[in-house]
Amino acid sequence: MHIQKAKEIIAANYGTEENSLCWLLYEECVFSPAAFWELYDAIACVTRHSVRCEELSAQIAIGYQRFLKELICHFDPHDVAVMDGLPENWHEYMERLDFAVRAYFEERPEWLEDRRFDLQKPKG
Repeated sequence: MHIQKAKEIIAANYGTEENSLCWLLYEECVFSPAAFWELYDAIACVTRHSVRCEELSAQIAIGYQRFLKELICHFDPHDVAVMDGLPENWHEYMERLDFAVRAYFEERPEWLEDRRFDLQKPKG
């Protein structure tokens, strides 16, 4: 992934733009593994290339916050929305994204190594 594309994906999730993971979770109540991996790969890309700035940091933090809030709301028995497609191993997705965000903020790209995780990106 190119750095500019990664920045666009991160910005789209920050802005809850149509078809981004954050938009799908909030507006459509749908968990999309493809949109998840797109955001994960974008954060991994800027982390591996040491691309950092205040605006990007805010976008990553707020996008991650939105992701977590939507998961929390899904498990709230009083919330009227029910998320479709949330995999049983949702916690593994949360762990992967958590490590991507931490790797970015703590400048530790080695934390993105696939072998660290049970959840693997589908090939192809």
